Order: sequence, then structure tokens, then C-alpha cells
Amino acid sequence: MMALKLKNITYFLILSLIFAYISWEVYWYFTGGLSCIKWHTHIMLFLTPIILVILYNDWQNRKPTKLNVSILLVFITLFVWESFLTFSGINKTQHEKLLGYNVENYRINSYLNYYHIDFPNKKIQFKNPEFTFERTTNKLGYSDYEIQYRKSKKEIRMLCLGDSFTEGDGASFEKSYVFQLRKKFLKSSNYYVFNAGKCGSDPFFSFVNYRDLLNNYDFDFVLQTLSSSDINDDIRKRGGMERFKKKYTTEFRKPNLIVQHIYVISYVGRSFLNAFGFDELFMTRYNIEKDCKKTIDLLKLYSKTTKKYNSKFVLIILPNKKEVEEDYPDFFKKTMEKIKKNKDIYIIDLREFYRLEMLKSNKNFINNNWWDKDWHHKPKGYLMMAKSIYQGLKNHKLIKP
Repeated sequence: MMALKLKNITYFLILSLIFAYISWEVYWYFTGGLSCIKWHTHIMLFLTPIILVILYNDWQNRKPTKLNVSILLVFITLFVWESFLTFSGINKTQHEKLLGYNVENYRINSYLNYYHIDFPNKKIQFKNPEFTFERTTNKLGYSDYEIQYRKSKKEIRMLCLGDSFTEGDGASFEKSYVFQLRKKFLKSSNYYVFNAGKCGSDPFFSFVNYRDLLNNYDFDFVLQTLSSSDINDDIRKRGGMERFKKKYTTEFRKPNLIVQHIYVISYVGRSFLNAFGFDELFMTRYNIEKDCKKTIDLLKLYSKTTKKYNSKFVLIILPNKKEVEEDYPDFFKKTMEKIKKNKDIYIIDLREFYRLEMLKSNKNFINNNWWDKDWHHKPKGYLMMAKSIYQGLKNHKLIKP
């Protein structure tokens, strides 16, 4: 009798713990979305049914049937597989490797999200296991000094737009490419180089920033970065100009919710989805050609708009460290071939300059210029970026040596 009572208490405690854990996960799911999924969620996904099957058979006080054994073996196999993928990190996304969880798109629509900029006069921090850097935004919400509305007659203004490589993620404020371009290469007091880059931005956000907020500052040059990940990751996830709605609202492409949940919750499920062509954006690559065309059309509009405001449009092609060593993907090379036909766009392909630097350098070229896990430039990499852009501007005879 005592043994039966102790057994019942054990059942109750185990089931209570499982119920409490599930309730806790459900609460955080409705509070923060899929970002609540951590390593323990993946483990408990298949460990829970194993425990329940064992308890059920023990409660029945009988030998498990062939069906029960088969079910148990299936869940044990899935549990071992899921555990291996969880701790090995084989098919984790970059955000999961850096932060430990999946990052969902922001859901709030506002002026700041519409332009993808920060609060004015706010301290921001770039932090991950490899580095920590801080800076403060100006009154417009960009990571740079304040800019005067009117410029002097001799002043030449250069606007730098782009994503984290423009804002300078992975380096201090004084080591961003924009700051180093301004201080080390464009030394004349006539030049003013302004940083309007933002981590996570893309050319569509940059264009809307220029069109609505920055064109009135009389920039002579507009420098916009473009990378293969802009198209392959950001534009595929967000769409093109159709993302911008009325009253400062944005609407990104909506992934299939079933695919999204399977992909985030289970690495085993992710393996099957990857086999069917789905990636971390919860989509297949069927629409990448359409997104390339949207990018080409945007850059045509971009160059026309800058021309309207008497600015020259300079497109900075930015490779990642793998592309420096190997090459751009085919879809990006084809896109670039079409962009180059537009004579109103000055193109500076940084891969050409980076390759030359790599040939001059020692075997530590990649490690010296890029962070290992984060993939952003280190300070030396941003110096190389500034030097390459300066040389490209000289090659196009846009600035005087």
C-alpha cells in the first residue's frame, strides 16, 4: 500500500512538472512569440512523450505492447537526433548561434519602424559573444554627429546609406567605414560624410529614408551599399516597395505559419524542411528572380531620385568574406550585369579591391578583417572598406585626389 502511494506521488510530481513547463512555454509564446524557443524546448519536445509513454505503461502495470514499443523507439530516435542537432549547432541560423534563439520580425508599426531608424539621442549597443560597442544616435536617429540643415558654398556632402556594415556593427564609432573615410581619406574640411546606415536595413529602407527625410540636406553624393544577402535574406523576407503602407505602417511577406513553427521548434523538422528547399526565412527560393527584378527597378528609381536632387548615385557592392575567397552567387552576378547597364549609377565593387588586399596580405587576411562568428568587419576591415571606397571614388573621378 505504501509503495502504491509513493508511486502515485511520483506520478503526480512528474506530471505536475511537465504541466508547469508546458504552461510556462505557452505563456512566453503568447508573450514574445517564437523567440521563446530555447535549447531546452527542443529537448523537451521529444523527451516529454517518452516520459508519458513510460508512465502510461507503468501505470497499466503490464508489459508494453508492440505498438507502445514502436512508438517509444520512434520518440527515442527523434530525441537523440534532436539533442545532437541542438548541441552540435549543425543547422542553426546565425541568430540562434549568436543569441540562442530565433529572431522574429518586429510587429509594431510606427514612424521609426517605417524608416527603420532608432530613437533620437539614444544610446545603442552592439553586443554579442565576440564584441561589445556603444554609440549614441543624433536628433534624426542615425549613428553619427548632428548635421546642419544648410551647407556652405564650398562644402561637399556625401551621404552613406546601408545596413550594419555602414552603421559600423563590430567596431567602435570611430572605426566605422564612414568615420574612417571622413577622417583618413577625405581630409579636406570641404568634405562632410554623413552616416545614415542602420543595422538590419536594406536598399528599400535606405531609399525611403533618402526620399522622405534626407534629400533636403543637399547631398552631392549618395553612397548605397548592396550585398547578395540584401536580396537573398532581407528583400526575400520583407518584399519591395509594396511593404510600405499608409500612415507609417509596414507589412512584410507572411510566411506559412505551419512551416515557420516546425522550422523554429524542431531541428529535426528543420532538416526535413531543408531537404524540401525551405530555408531560415521559411520559404523556398522560387521568387528570388522576382526579388532581383524588384531590386533593379528600385535602383533605377533611386538614381532618378538622386538626380532630381542634384546628387550622384554611387552603388557600393559589398561581398561577405566567403565571396571574397570564392565568388558572388549566380543570381547576384546576373543582377549586377543588368544594373551595370544603367549609366546613371556609379558602381564600386569592393570585391575587386578586397581581392587585391588579400593577395598582398598574409594568410590571416580573413581573420584580421572579419569577426569569426558574427561575420561583420573588424576595425581593420572597416579601414579596408573605407580605403577601397575612396579609391573607387577616385577611379570614377568623383573626387579629387
